Amino acid sequence: MKKHATNWVCTALGVFSLGLGAGCTENNVTLYVRHVPIADVEDKCTVSADPGGPALLGGILDKSLTTEYSQVFLVANQLMLRGDPDTLRPESSRVTMFEAEVTVIRNDGATLASFSVPVAGFAEEAQGTSPGFGVIQVSPVIDSLTVGARLDPANPTSPFLIDTTTGGSTVIARIRLFGRSLGGTDVETGDYDLPVFVCGASGSTPSTCIPTYAPEDLEDPILSPCRRGQDVPHDCRMVNKELGLSGATSSCP
Repeated sequence: MKKHATNWVCTALGVFSLGLGAGCTENNVTLYVRHVPIADVEDKCTVSADPGGPALLGGILDKSLTTEYSQVFLVANQLMLRGDPDTLRPESSRVTMFEAEVTVIRNDGATLASFSVPVAGFAEEAQGTSPGFGVIQVSPVIDSLTVGARLDPANPTSPFLIDTTTGGSTVIARIRLFGRSLGGTDVETGDYDLPVFVCGASGSTPSTCIPTYAPEDLEDPILSPCRRGQDVPHDCRMVNKELGLSGATSSCP
């Protein structure tokens, strides 16, 4: 994993010490993850940068339908407005995001994976006491190697690192985002923890765990989810078709 210099804010007392004394604190307030916004499946999976919009408090990864987990995060930027049209001073407090550090933690505290991925996105500058916002996609959040990894890589019958044999297992996806203001200031968020329930099974005898629903009119077109096998209820006809089960086109069991 690539290491980044941590941002620190120091009082006048702290800057004279050789180490990071009592006058210094880690700066994770300039930039922070507000929440995970929920995409609108009926509007081409549009994701809004509205802090008052619906939020996802925990995810689901169904191994029978997908091999990795990706997500979108709403980022808040509290760098203050600095531009001045009267003096032609350009605005420098907007932030461009460029990288995410991801750590996947099992419910017993064991670290399953730790990696960095490039990201792209933009957070507007703050207006007074109100932060600016931007939407950032991180892919993957839980990678396919971690989802499919076994305790003994040489043994194909060895238990998985993420145990789903008893119905499912919750892991923590810990995200830290890195960005740079247009003025050249490096900023980063604190850690944001998203619990993700990993369940289901692939292979010759697949079993699904994602919630499903049956439409009122089974003649209606199948509404595909924004991310297959993730988070939200799926049309049961789509799930049946993907798994080769009965009721793939006209009905649901």
